[in-house]
Parts: sequence; C-alpha cells; structure tokens
Amino acid sequence: MVPVITGIVLGLAVGVLNFKLLLRMAGKLAHMDAGRAGTYIMAGYFLRTALYIGLILAAIYLKQINVFGAAGGLLAASFLNLRDRNKMIE
Repeated sequence: MVPVITGIVLGLAVGVLNFKLLLRMAGKLAHMDAGRAGTYIMAGYFLRTALYIGLILAAIYLKQINVFGAAGGLLAASFLNLRDRNKMIE
C-alpha cells in the first residue's frame, strides 16, 4: 500500500510542477521575440518530458514507487488543472 501512495504523491508533484512550468513559460513568452520564444518552448518541452520520463523510470526500477500510482497521480494532476482552468473561463 505504501508504494501506491508514494507513486500517487510523486505523480501529483510532477504534474503540479509541470503545470507551474507551463504557467511560468506562458508569462515569459509574452515578452519575447519569435526567435527566442521558439527555443524557449523547445527547452521547456524537453524539461517537462524529462520530468515525466524520470518519474516513470523511477517507478519502474524502484520497488518503493508503484508505476500505476505514479501514472494515476499524473492523470489526477492533469484533471485537477483542467478543472481549475475551466473555473477560470466561466
């Protein structure tokens, strides 16, 4: 039971961190020229992808983290962020 909870907590943490990185990137992109913005977007994409891959690989190789819990935490963070975004639109 502890590996599942650990996976969920880590998945939620990575999902929330991903959302915070996207918000920070959106704020900075508003003040950049097109050339620098493209590079910044690609760097942010690779950073966020590395976070996802790191979490999934850690969950696969470490017995203290459940893979399904980590994936569930990532999905839960995405659904929470989507719900909050829909509230802001209304």
